[in-house]
Amino acid sequence: MSDYRDRFEKELAEASHRLTAGAYAPTAKTGRSGRRAVMFSIAGVLCAGTVAVAATRPWEPVLGDPAFPETQATATGSAPPASQLALLGVLRRDVVAADRGADVAQALKFLGSGTQGVRTAYVRRVSALDGGGAAVIVPARSWQPSADAPNRRIQDAICVVLTQPGIGGAAKSCWSSATIRDGEATASLGSSIYGIVPDGATQVTASFTGSSG
Repeated sequence: MSDYRDRFEKELAEASHRLTAGAYAPTAKTGRSGRRAVMFSIAGVLCAGTVAVAATRPWEPVLGDPAFPETQATATGSAPPASQLALLGVLRRDVVAADRGADVAQALKFLGSGTQGVRTAYVRRVSALDGGGAAVIVPARSWQPSADAPNRRIQDAICVVLTQPGIGGAAKSCWSSATIRDGEATASLGSSIYGIVPDGATQVTASFTGSSG
């Protein structure tokens, strides 16, 4: 089992390196071909491993901080809507060992009570990040930024969590299927941009606005 795990981790690392190296095209226009949902950052396209995990019993990860149960997210066994599964191939692929790893568990600790109905069977780790972090996609029945902002609730949300073990934190953003479909599902973390685009997008163009001084 140790030899298998070592080989698996090596394969994931090599796959991540191949997929991220030189994949970001800041001057390219968005194109549509192929079928893979991708996640991007300034570093490039982030994608996942391919070794499937046999289903045994439902995965029941800890969501949020158990020390503060009133602020924890909730889980559901339901699947994302068919239209969302069609939009994002990453949700359709088989679960791999990395999707149930320690860095995914760490990412899920940063989900608060604004995230309701986490679809745990569809949580996916899409890439390792510099500094030992990970990028994790978390589908949820609904998300809202705070309890007093119900008008900003997103139904059938897709959240992206980027863990930052060096500082013990994480970045998180959530979007609707419509926002993803329209190419507007982006956020920033320091000097980096991250987000998610639908199946068929092969290149991403980033535009920056601000003072020239």
